[in-house]
Amino acid sequence: MNIEQLEKKKLEIEKKIELLKEKQTSLNWYEYKKGWEIYTKQCYNGLTYAQILNKVKEENIADYPLLQELRNKGLNFLKEFWVFVPNPDKISKKKFVARFIADSDWANLDCDWYPTDTDPSLGVFLIRRKK
Repeated sequence: MNIEQLEKKKLEIEKKIELLKEKQTSLNWYEYKKGWEIYTKQCYNGLTYAQILNKVKEENIADYPLLQELRNKGLNFLKEFWVFVPNPDKISKKKFVARFIADSDWANLDCDWYPTDTDPSLGVFLIRRKK
């Protein structure tokens, strides 16, 4: 094989890999209402909220009312979790970070002075318009 043939083969393989990744990723999305999906696994665990916002827009992070509503439906992936959620209070948004902690027995929405906190179990649930 010459270099051109190898490059063509490489591009074909890369396209196949991307399609497989997309297919695998789509299995982890749950349609919670018409046209909207939530990712069933926490993302960006171990990062601060500011670091997460460098990777994803805040409107793509599930908020407290949505997580509470879906958790009350009994969805297994929301049984126990600890995530950042967008802070609905615009005045304190610059100083505080909102977190939602849910356990099989209880749930708690918490606003904290420490927006630089990180924890391996603290992340976000992503939402998106369905493709």
